[in-house]
Amino acid sequence: MSLQSSHSRLDQSHKQLLRAWTEVSKEWSDEVAINIFDRYIDPLRGPVNAAEERLQIMDKMLRTIRRECEIEDE
Repeated sequence: MSLQSSHSRLDQSHKQLLRAWTEVSKEWSDEVAINIFDRYIDPLRGPVNAAEERLQIMDKMLRTIRRECEIEDE
């Protein structure tokens, strides 16, 4: 699996979680639901964004390394 596909899967999974929570929260909005969102759902935003940024940086670095390490024809 490439880093780009890992980035895409992480992004899609996070978006899917947020969509599912949006649907659930239409029917469930008591104190327990708010607590779950505050403790588990919302705190994922920062780490997910940080991981996505680092995956992009690592992907760019790997492409550069591959390009620079290619053997040129003499």
